[in-house]
Amino acid sequence: MNIADVAVGILVVTGSILALRNPRLLLQPPLLLGLAWMLFVALSAGYATWSGSPGNQFRAWSKHIPIALGPLVAVGLIAACRQLRVPSDRLVALLLAGVLFGALVLLVRNDALGAILEARAIEATLGELNRNLATLCCGLCIIATITLVHYFLFDRRVRTRITAVAAVALIPLLIALFDLLVLLRGRGGYVATAMALTAWLFALAGPTWYRRKRDWSTQLWLAGAVIGAAAVLFGAYQAMIISGRAVVRGSLGETLRIMGQLVVGTVNSSYPPLQTAEERLQLAAVGIDLFRQRPLLGWGPDVWLLPSLYSPFPGVQGVNQFHDGYLQFLVNFGLSGALLMLALLVVLVRSALRKTPPGAEPMSPALFAGSVALLVYLLVVNVTESVLHVKCAAMIAMMLAALPCVQPSAALSSPATAAPEPKRKL
Repeated sequence: MNIADVAVGILVVTGSILALRNPRLLLQPPLLLGLAWMLFVALSAGYATWSGSPGNQFRAWSKHIPIALGPLVAVGLIAACRQLRVPSDRLVALLLAGVLFGALVLLVRNDALGAILEARAIEATLGELNRNLATLCCGLCIIATITLVHYFLFDRRVRTRITAVAAVALIPLLIALFDLLVLLRGRGGYVATAMALTAWLFALAGPTWYRRKRDWSTQLWLAGAVIGAAAVLFGAYQAMIISGRAVVRGSLGETLRIMGQLVVGTVNSSYPPLQTAEERLQLAAVGIDLFRQRPLLGWGPDVWLLPSLYSPFPGVQGVNQFHDGYLQFLVNFGLSGALLMLALLVVLVRSALRKTPPGAEPMSPALFAGSVALLVYLLVVNVTESVLHVKCAAMIAMMLAALPCVQPSAALSSPATAAPEPKRKL
């Protein structure tokens, strides 16, 4: 974590200096909305402290700004790519390599190898890692590994004998990671990994199918993606069966009915069936009650104490999060924060969908698919965990927010590197 903090600090300081040297960058919508979001979180912390909301609001400020830091970090990344003459999509390869290395270090240090060799099911923790964090690391490793294997084998710009050997060497690791994922018995991990790999397949096949002529060979790309996605989803279902963990505790029909009512907001914490329901459903009911109390501005950046203070369910009073990042965000910042964050995300998506500038090579299909898979993985895990409060997930989210800004901002040269204007003839 200290290494990540230092790295982020260097990127943010570098981006800030370059942005101040070129004020035009500060007017770009992603950077402008990112700065607005950081200011909003600071004001929310001040308002929550003034209104007596429980918790240390300013201490929690930094947990909510990684996505907003992405556009600022992109400024430094653009300069680095220019100075080093490195294609910007190599940033994705570096990100995936860093994710793979860092997550593997965490897993190996916490006896992942022993669990795999002994085929030992993980009940609660893997070494010092709780099962949810271990599952998160495992899923990220799987996405990074499968992307790098395809990138090393099939991308003509990097394909060499060395990369081919590296790709082959990664295949046994991929098999071991799938084995570990089954042993971890994480329900959310099965679903998130299956959805991410499905998105990876379609992100890889879709652009290729779209760009080429519609002959029988290009149809194979889409057909292969469909077959592969079906295999992945069936494998996730089989992993759930092998793990022996029930999808939900108690009656499935009653659980679905409670979930349906929670979605439309018609259930509160006093609803009798909730007394024996899944603990995550109880937390969801508490979160909905808290959101109803402060729907506009929320309770502030720090809501760790709210379950213990306001939950009527003894089983979840010791929990310090709502195990649903979207609901927790609404509890934090209300509808005002949701609208501002939505505006930032829309601008980032628009930047990502811009066409490649003339003369520039498009992103490698494998790296594009890996970026999409990482995004989908975080979005799905955030349904069952407040995933952006985990350091590794927050750093990935920051980089995913930076990547769409690299290409559109590349046209904005700093004053020191801008091309001189041609002299006009009188």
